[in-house]
Amino acid sequence: MASVRKRKWTHNGVTNEAWVVQYTKPNGKTGIKTFRKKKDADAFRDNEAVQIESGERVADRDSVTMKFAAESWLEECEKRNRSGALSGYTLGSYKYQVASNIVGHIGGMRLSMIERHHLQDLVNELGGRLKRRSIENTIAIINHIFRFATRRKWLAKSPIVDDPLLLPGKAPGRIPIPGKEDIRRILEVLARGRQNGMQWHSHSIRVCSIMLALFAGMRRGEICGLKWSNVDFENEIIRVRHSYSRFGLKEPKTDAGHRDIPMAPPLKAALLQARASRTSQDESFVILSRVNTPIEPETLYTRYWRPVMKEAGLCDESGTPRYHFHALRHAAVSLLIEQGLPAIHISRFVGHSKVSTTLDIYGHIFPEDQASRLAVARLEAQLGATTERQEILSP
Repeated sequence: MASVRKRKWTHNGVTNEAWVVQYTKPNGKTGIKTFRKKKDADAFRDNEAVQIESGERVADRDSVTMKFAAESWLEECEKRNRSGALSGYTLGSYKYQVASNIVGHIGGMRLSMIERHHLQDLVNELGGRLKRRSIENTIAIINHIFRFATRRKWLAKSPIVDDPLLLPGKAPGRIPIPGKEDIRRILEVLARGRQNGMQWHSHSIRVCSIMLALFAGMRRGEICGLKWSNVDFENEIIRVRHSYSRFGLKEPKTDAGHRDIPMAPPLKAALLQARASRTSQDESFVILSRVNTPIEPETLYTRYWRPVMKEAGLCDESGTPRYHFHALRHAAVSLLIEQGLPAIHISRFVGHSKVSTTLDIYGHIFPEDQASRLAVARLEAQLGATTERQEILSP
């Protein structure tokens, strides 16, 4: 609450007086403002009271901590999960982000005390250890919590609704893509078979995962979530229907993520060989650990991809691979572009809902002489006049 008092002081024999307003700032600190006239001081004091009364601010005593608000929001998310409105994967991701990136930093602060600079400091700190996408997800969750809190009357207005947070640094550049020579070196490592007493299941994971990324353009999560029931050897098709991570199995976010990919001969051979060596049921995962549990995407990178890159001589002096596993997906697209496959077909192959997304990511790979065609395709995508829609509307 704000209070008004008169203050007198003497300087060089002259007595002066002023009216002082002492009030509590949103961050919990005490503020002092001086006025020559009492009516101005009263107006300032009354203005804060009006803000609280009108709902422009929530009094500190009526607010809650960020930790309490986040936990309450997660409880609502759990109800949505039980009703089927929210996937278990998304719920697990929310819990992880809240615990790792939010509560430990500003969990003890009351919502009424949180100012934009507190949140910007948090984002800047996360920028030193997290990828840009993770920071974006954290900001999105903070916005979710603030909206939830305003509905509960714990917060009058989000401190970042009119002034969004700034992401630290620049967006990451394009990742390096292996050329044909480096791809041959990777495939040569796989062709050597099991080396130095390597177990069959480890070799099978190496071969299948790399083939699925290179010849089917699948993401790590999609590879880890692939089941034998979605591998159609008879029709030579791989049906992408799931993705797997530390939070469990989930379906693609968009309809475009549900896609059927033609099975290239090298990929089919690798899958048949892996299938022949397994005794698992048809519904089990293609990529499994030794104890028959799904493998997380990060494990796929650290345990199986890094050793292959090392054997292929494609690591730097510190042992870090020159190419990330995801670069194989980009390599698959670059090879398809080289074969002249149109952008709209490539977007279906990789599971993009819009051809414009494909062009934004891979447009730099297309030959320069296709610039005009790509510009038209981009315009077509932005206007929503896709090839499929034109075919439907044609007489």
